[in-house]
Amino acid sequence: MEAIENPKIRGAGSFSSTGYRFYPSFSERFARSALSSAGLREGEWVLDPWNGGGTTTSTAASMGLSVCGYDLNPGMMVVAKARCLDPAEYTSLNAERILKVASSERVQSTSF
Repeated sequence: MEAIENPKIRGAGSFSSTGYRFYPSFSERFARSALSSAGLREGEWVLDPWNGGGTTTSTAASMGLSVCGYDLNPGMMVVAKARCLDPAEYTSLNAERILKVASSERVQSTSF
């Protein structure tokens, strides 16, 4: 069995107010290694209940796996969903509109 690399980057990470060290992300290489070691077959499901920016779900999707990810941060869910889009769907992101709203001084309830 192949060893899974350590996802923690030396010197990276932050301390929360509780003093717990956390690492905000890991590489696609680590996600692919971990997913491959699970022996999943194409179409099987991967659930990531702390999805963040979607490294696990986007990597799993690129491997032909079905994915479901959750995160408390709605901004990260947008990032994660965008990472799983088919390149033909990139225009549906309307990135210009998102940036305009995000950079405005008065961000109100806005639909994209």
